[in-house]
Amino acid sequence: MALVTDNKKSLYGGVSQQPDDTRMVHQVEEMINFFPTLEQGLRLRNPSYPLVIRDINDGTDNITFPSDYRNAFVYTYEKGRASMSDDNYAYIITDKGGLEIIDLNYTVQYNGVDDRYEKVARIYKEGKGIVYQDESAKDYITSFVTENTYSMCAVKDAVFVTNKASVTRFEDKIIDNSYLNRGYIWIKQNDPVYGWSYGANIWIRPKGSNQPAKRIEVPLGNPNTKGTDAIAAELAQRINDLTVDLVATASGSVIEIVTREMGFEIVELEAIDSYGNTASFGWGHRVDYTTDLPKNMNSFTPTTAVGTNDRALIWLEYGDGKWNETHKPEVRTQINPFYMPHIIRKSYNSTTNKIEFVVERYNWDDRLIGDEETNKRPIFLGRRIKDIFFFKNRLGLLSENGLTMSEVGNYTNFWRTSVAALLDSDRIDVEIESLNSVTLEYALPIQDSVMLFSNKYQYRFKGDGILSPSNFEIAQEGSYEMNIDVRPYLMNNRIYFAARRGEKSAIYELFINSGNLRETRATDITAHCPDYVDGHVYNITGSSVNDMLFVISKADYIETDMIINSPIAIVRNTVFVYKFLDSGNQRIQSAWFKWKFNGNLLGGFNIERNFYVLLDRINKLDTAEWLLSDGKWNMDSRWVNGGKWIMSPSSLVHQKQLEYISLEPQGLDKNFLDNYNSIIEGYIDMGRWFYAGGNSSPASVNGYLQMKSMKVMCDKRSVFDITVTDEERDTLRKIPSRFIANRRAMILGRNEGTRLGIDHVSPKGVEISTILIEGNITKRARG
Repeated sequence: MALVTDNKKSLYGGVSQQPDDTRMVHQVEEMINFFPTLEQGLRLRNPSYPLVIRDINDGTDNITFPSDYRNAFVYTYEKGRASMSDDNYAYIITDKGGLEIIDLNYTVQYNGVDDRYEKVARIYKEGKGIVYQDESAKDYITSFVTENTYSMCAVKDAVFVTNKASVTRFEDKIIDNSYLNRGYIWIKQNDPVYGWSYGANIWIRPKGSNQPAKRIEVPLGNPNTKGTDAIAAELAQRINDLTVDLVATASGSVIEIVTREMGFEIVELEAIDSYGNTASFGWGHRVDYTTDLPKNMNSFTPTTAVGTNDRALIWLEYGDGKWNETHKPEVRTQINPFYMPHIIRKSYNSTTNKIEFVVERYNWDDRLIGDEETNKRPIFLGRRIKDIFFFKNRLGLLSENGLTMSEVGNYTNFWRTSVAALLDSDRIDVEIESLNSVTLEYALPIQDSVMLFSNKYQYRFKGDGILSPSNFEIAQEGSYEMNIDVRPYLMNNRIYFAARRGEKSAIYELFINSGNLRETRATDITAHCPDYVDGHVYNITGSSVNDMLFVISKADYIETDMIINSPIAIVRNTVFVYKFLDSGNQRIQSAWFKWKFNGNLLGGFNIERNFYVLLDRINKLDTAEWLLSDGKWNMDSRWVNGGKWIMSPSSLVHQKQLEYISLEPQGLDKNFLDNYNSIIEGYIDMGRWFYAGGNSSPASVNGYLQMKSMKVMCDKRSVFDITVTDEERDTLRKIPSRFIANRRAMILGRNEGTRLGIDHVSPKGVEISTILIEGNITKRARG
């Protein structure tokens, strides 16, 4: 028989669902409402406190919570301390309240009634600090489908918001193809001594027709020694005298020829002259080279295509004494702003002397040049915008199969600025090329690239050096399945995303290596507890300062009535928390645990060192009337032994409020009460003890292991119970902390039938640095 001791330290490994005999020594089977750390030991989680919320007129107010079983969309705008500004806002959209903005730059007030100091936040609502441009702007923001309907992105002091259910489109346009009715002749030169003769051949036909064009021949006139202006006037007069189909007008040395009927077009126009057809030049609405065009069109303002290749046409329009790039007249040019991302900008109202948030349509630039071949419509047009982001001074819009990034520094322009030359600052418009069907959902800028996520594939968009339309690449980084209902969360240089694992969720950590694309990899951080995180996850958030991740579920489980065996409530009172710590390339802490609250969670987010929850809190009972478990009183019903009694749901007091939890461990000299009056019920199931043999992981024991005693090194102010469950005898024994703190308490039980735990039901806190378990091993001799 040998005396052995295990040091379980502060249980900093959190929960593991591996078998007892293979679980790491510092891991447990369940951990609720505790906070395991390496540096400060095992602690009870901090209390959650309600924020006092006031409107812009200093009246008492609150967030408008969503309907039952719905959740809130939340976007946080956090400038951080480095910006010399304390701008911390939470933009919240619900199906009932629309857009509401919480200013989390606290003030503190003293509550004389309850003798405590409370933090006060400011809320902005429609009519009280939120101003909509009009009803259509309001509809764009408030047409709530799910909490995943929206995406937001902060750019400088404004926030762009896109409604993913909105299909983008062009503005309706009346097509003006009147330029097809026109043709031009330019009298380039003349011989003032002998004179040259001038004429033309003009072909016309009905617009849109494929029938042979009608040729109108204007024969050469008499040799003329006059100037080019006079020759142009004389030729225009001869054309008018020759045919009723055309009207010719001269201005300077240029003649404009227009079909008399608007339903006809000039298909081709050829100028002829007695100097080998080089003294004049004629065209309809296209030339091969810009040098063919006169530099001075006088009073005419033609639109002309230039180029020998349809894929490289440049459209020019004459105006202000020069030729300027323009667009083909038939193409649609205006993006309809009603279906595009809107902007929420902070504004000062000089009339009320108060801050307002204005929701309005953004003025997106028109297509000013080119056509559908040379300046194609952005990929997102005609599709839903799935995500919006900001990267390298460009605004990015992600659609189902590609991404579009604005002109550098001009977030309103998603068109090329020149067809003649491709500029480095021009927009980037790229479609994902893949052998598989890909529907993109999210874009996350990280380091020098943008990660793109679909339900099964991950891509990386980047540009080496200068990011330009001709210098970028997209490479597939992985093929991990992802739950597209959950937005990936970026923290430090890692991205966390969820995947469905049957009825549960797997959480992956995607590490991005900036040096070598092939080193990007995703690790399942729930591999050691595969059935722990609920399958109805809808949000991931976290604190990079505290190295903590918070996973929020729509429904943790359905509470079932044991007598009638039917569901009675959807309970969503749990946040799944992941605490980790890295030292160099090694992860020395990887702990999952749960935080539970007395109520239903309808949203959560993190700003700086605080975690916030939108909580429909259940406070207390307002009646002493006990009812049967189906919630209905029935005098004819017979009582069943072992039946479960509950209170009527209508007798419970619900209080919907925004609460916060500080992520910096609270001192044990303070009370640990949620909402100032609700005890935080903490529980740890340590499982069965297997001797680790002095290692971090349990060793196989070939023999008999008898538990002897247990010692808990803790702060003397800690209040908790050690629970000892004898599974063979079905008994539970509790040892108060005052009998076991910093000294040995006798356990006496065989390890295989004895389970240990920590139970906390007290307004006091817990701080445990080390747990020591002592026992005897009787090893069997080997033959």
